[in-house]
Amino acid sequence: MPSVIPFPSTKILFYADYSATHLLSVPTGGTNLRKTTTEFGLSILKELLEASLIPSVTVDLVNRFWELNEFGDIPENTTRKHPPTLLTPDLLKQYGQIWFFGQHLGNFNDSEMVTSSGGVRTAPDQNGYPESLLSSDELTALRNWMDNGGGVLILGDHSNMAPDGLLHNLGYALGRTIPRAGQMRKWFGTDSGCAYVTQGGPVINTSGDDSAMGLMPKQADGVPQTIYPFIWEVVTPWTIELHWHPLFQGAPSDDDPTGIITVMADHGHEGVVTLPSGSPDFNDADWPRAANGYQPMPTIVARGVNQNNGERIDLISAYDGQQAGVGRIVAHTTWHHFVNVNLNGFRHPDGSPDETLQILSQYYLNLASYLMPRRDRAGTLGMMLQLAAGSSNMRDLVGAPLDIIGRAAFEHLGKLVTRGQIHDLINLSVEQVIPPNQDSLQLRLPSREHLLGGLIAEHRSSYEPCEGADSRQMHAQMACAARGIKRALRSRLEEYATEAENIKKLLGKISY
Repeated sequence: MPSVIPFPSTKILFYADYSATHLLSVPTGGTNLRKTTTEFGLSILKELLEASLIPSVTVDLVNRFWELNEFGDIPENTTRKHPPTLLTPDLLKQYGQIWFFGQHLGNFNDSEMVTSSGGVRTAPDQNGYPESLLSSDELTALRNWMDNGGGVLILGDHSNMAPDGLLHNLGYALGRTIPRAGQMRKWFGTDSGCAYVTQGGPVINTSGDDSAMGLMPKQADGVPQTIYPFIWEVVTPWTIELHWHPLFQGAPSDDDPTGIITVMADHGHEGVVTLPSGSPDFNDADWPRAANGYQPMPTIVARGVNQNNGERIDLISAYDGQQAGVGRIVAHTTWHHFVNVNLNGFRHPDGSPDETLQILSQYYLNLASYLMPRRDRAGTLGMMLQLAAGSSNMRDLVGAPLDIIGRAAFEHLGKLVTRGQIHDLINLSVEQVIPPNQDSLQLRLPSREHLLGGLIAEHRSSYEPCEGADSRQMHAQMACAARGIKRALRSRLEEYATEAENIKKLLGKISY
């Protein structure tokens, strides 16, 4: 058995600009964090991500304008950084993915930090500072990094510059001009709500908060919004398989054998995700093609419900740029799906996660795995196959049908990773054999259990680890994965041929 596959890991950069976005720990007790120091912090999210076993996840928060102290806090009366921490090639190369938590609107001259009053810190930089917009050098560095496989989570909040007295779009300064990703959220437009409910106008309200919008108690409670991941129906000769995007593949249970993730944190005035379409928005320069001409496109992968009128709204979109040799992107309507004020209500009084937060943590880990550069996904695939192939259950199943091997592998690996991670890595293996011409979710293939069985069987019989460079290791892993998918396809073809022969014999015995 191979024994030298490096342990997979990923480093995530949380990149923010707001003086209230930090990593200060949240007190236990389950209180509403609205209008408190930790409201817009990311400490709960960081803790959930870094609990991952495979891959190992490391999260750093870099605030463009504010230095964090040893407690992850931005203390009172802190002087903002001059110059700010920019997105340079040296910074970007340390990370495989960036999650953007921007709030600034553009280049403005907001006040410096002021002393908090009554225990509540005043965050004066709602609009921005003179260097809030990304510079041309930063955009060039970002494009090169993304073209080399870096993954991006693009976030903001609200989606239009509202009249005075209403809430403004947030995150424009960091988000709008990011290559590709900036086109996956709507930054202006009257169809996207950002007013308080009591002020009228278009509002996308997934929490149900109404007259109490000042404290927004429903966004902070223990009741999440229900989301509706898209379903792809894949018809094979004797069955119809339902496929969900790997972002939403969670752990099966007695109550829900599919394990599909159907909850998300909610908010009273979310933004809008959108899809670029038509020239010049959807061009080859921004949205490259694979070698065979296939051009992957962003896709809406989950919807929610506007509680004000019952309408379905697009909530999350994804772009699989790895099919064209660049990084992946995921867009959400709002960063309220991730921040402390929206997650704290899903914790028990002692700070431990309740059932909803455990489900959300599976989504966050799926997201981190999905955005990993292709080379890092290959390392995770190698580790996953080694762990499964080396288990006692797999040793007892040598020579068993691939479906049985695959089901046992799903059960074994499900204790270590999410089903979404497993499905995504199976898709990675499929792409080694079948050139991209559509989303892997829509291919008419044998079941995921059968494909995983082929990967496990091939790994046990033929994988030879390489000493030395990571590139050689990745090549060996992916070559073995390709053989495993071919093994699974041949096996299924033989089964179909046998079944067809049996039907032919049966028909021969029927008199008409």
